[in-house]
Amino acid sequence: MLSAEEASFSFAAIEDIDDAACSGYPSARSGAVAVPMDDTIVFFAGLGNGRDFYNDVHEFDVRTRRWRRIECQVLPLANFGACGARMRARNSILVHGGVIQFRGSSPGLSFFSLDRAAWTACSLKNRAGANIRRHHWGEAMVAVP
Repeated sequence: MLSAEEASFSFAAIEDIDDAACSGYPSARSGAVAVPMDDTIVFFAGLGNGRDFYNDVHEFDVRTRRWRRIECQVLPLANFGACGARMRARNSILVHGGVIQFRGSSPGLSFFSLDRAAWTACSLKNRAGANIRRHHWGEAMVAVP
């Protein structure tokens, strides 16, 4: 796990990075999910130029300052404004909600396994076993150990 000193950086440090180190970085976007892992930050989805919805997954290594696109067989629908949290026991990320292009807000819940680079769709159920279909976007999520 990174210490606060190792995990922090300044704009001056970013300016010192050459273009070769930044190859493979994701396109500019807002509303992406960003989840810190041990030595990396995993980014998913987002909205670019106010109209381009993304569903790609990228990983930024904070020690080497290099990007890597994570190739996945199946991806959730492109969205922005979802929230995410690390699920340490599964080495995965839980992603919920967001706004899906042409469909509005999403009740979706998905796990992304870093070990398998694979997504698994899940459903939320109430105590009676019925699906919960609450649409959310622009929220925050924190995993409680």
